[in-house]
Amino acid sequence: MKVFPNPMKFAVILVAFTALQWLATINARLFATIPPEALWTGVALVYALVGAIAYSWFHGRVLVRLLLVVALPAISNLILMLVLDNPGYSGLMVLLIVPYAIVFGVGAGIAAWAGMHAKQPPAR
Repeated sequence: MKVFPNPMKFAVILVAFTALQWLATINARLFATIPPEALWTGVALVYALVGAIAYSWFHGRVLVRLLLVVALPAISNLILMLVLDNPGYSGLMVLLIVPYAIVFGVGAGIAAWAGMHAKQPPAR
């Protein structure tokens, strides 16, 4: 079984996550009826889930996997800042890097904790 290298996995997740953010941004009117608290809770859960999935998909030492996961929203937000240039909110995407990276890191931490506490099959 061929294992894909981390840079390839990183690129796939980065493209998928950036596309998800871009679609949510250009279709923001669809979310206008959702209360802000529920909307941000949903966003945090989705981002934590993406962080957990990315952590589980990467291989290597824990710190390397965590750094790859935390870099995803940072690079994605920088790409979106260049693509979706909104003069009214020019620095907003840069400011959101920190909370997004924290939420991704929480998801990765949960995945790491779950992986360490998973039941091991009995030795034969």
